[in-house]
Amino acid sequence: GDVVIAGGLAVRTGGAVPLIEGGNDIGVLAIARTGAIQVVDADDLTVGTIGATVGVVSGGNAVSLTAGGATGDLIFDDLVNAGAGTGTFVAGRNVNSVQGAGVTDVRAASASIQAGTAVAGSIGVTGADAVETDVTGTLSLDSTAAAGGAISVNNNDAATLANLNVTLVTAAVDVSVTANSAAGATVLVAGATRELSGATGNSNLRLT
Repeated sequence: GDVVIAGGLAVRTGGAVPLIEGGNDIGVLAIARTGAIQVVDADDLTVGTIGATVGVVSGGNAVSLTAGGATGDLIFDDLVNAGAGTGTFVAGRNVNSVQGAGVTDVRAASASIQAGTAVAGSIGVTGADAVETDVTGTLSLDSTAAAGGAISVNNNDAATLANLNVTLVTAAVDVSVTANSAAGATVLVAGATRELSGATGNSNLRLT
């Protein structure tokens, strides 16, 4: 397919969005469609607003966003809403939010967030703004650089949440996962070998 180079790209209506060429260079991305969304970018990529298109909305389908390379920061400046679909987010360096505390960055049935695939990177640490998710199934967090990057993620309260499984794939330097789940829910956190702060409220927290 063709390479897309744009300071801002808004896509509306229609079906699936496969923008998977490695040479894509998009500054700000905004998509509102009903269909699977897959976007690969050569460096930094920001989820934002362009005109009337706010964030990335897939109508309940899978969303996959990749910001590649040594300067590949994936930045949430608006919500990615996959609804009942899955969310996959990969960054060559950092995954960050600039929306401020208490504002959801990712809404999905399950999500995977991976940082540091090209150089040392972190999730939700730069700028001290944790990545905020609303995930009711499985949340996988991975900072894969050899040095291990810090992880700071807050999974917001979801009234229908029964169980949340958080998998920390790497032994990050500092790990902070807060799971604000419904009263009596079980939050399962696997793989953390360093520092962890767990569930708030009346939820149960299990470490394995």
